[in-house]
Amino acid sequence: MGNEESIRWMTPALKQEVRHKFATDEGFQRWSAKNKVNRASTKVGALHCGGSATIPSTQEWMANELNREPTLAEVFKQTHTKKRDMEEWMDERSERLNLHFTELGTRT
Repeated sequence: MGNEESIRWMTPALKQEVRHKFATDEGFQRWSAKNKVNRASTKVGALHCGGSATIPSTQEWMANELNREPTLAEVFKQTHTKKRDMEEWMDERSERLNLHFTELGTRT
């Protein structure tokens, strides 16, 4: 299992049960293998850093904060930049996509 420090709250018996499930459950193995491929792919989109919040819930939160509907560009920036520095993109792909869509927006 991942980082042992992050699972200190688990009892040894529960850790053993989870490890066994991960090692023997075929559905989990297929899901895990697919996700490993997706994480390694450079074609899978930009790195989203909104946590468990969905895009619609982020849009709703932003609308309340801004007292207006946020633009798609604002939502993209909110969900693809680092929280400590909203000018620092999570990855190069996010930054490139932002530049690409900004260019498209200025042409129309």
